Amino acid sequence: MSEAELLEIANIMWGNTISILGLAITLISGYLIVAYIAGANMTRSQAVIINILYIGLALFLILSMMSFSYSAGELATTAFEMSTQLTTPPRTMLAYALGTFVAFCVAASLKFMWDIRHPQKELESGEFSSILTLPDVGCCGH
Repeated sequence: MSEAELLEIANIMWGNTISILGLAITLISGYLIVAYIAGANMTRSQAVIINILYIGLALFLILSMMSFSYSAGELATTAFEMSTQLTTPPRTMLAYALGTFVAFCVAASLKFMWDIRHPQKELESGEFSSILTLPDVGCCGH
């Protein structure tokens, strides 16, 4: 293959990576909407099913995105090695950065669902001050 063909395939793979990133953002957004609207009213089995599907699809998208971007980087590196005109080597760390970013977003959205399903009781100002006040134990005869 020529250098131009390798770069063309690499760019197509980068396009696939960006398309998968768009799908991942759509999946995360949909999950957050479901968590906000229906999360508190779901049964335990419904939440488990939704979470298993979500984690499975998110994992598939993360691995696909990393695979395409890694392959694109390898092809661009091969084209760079063949080239007599390219002066800057391709950067291949983007695959890991994108995968880490999406994995962080998935973890944050799972925490959001947890918080919706397990709300903390709001403390009124009087309750909060009583928590911070130490009880009188009658120390030293007072």
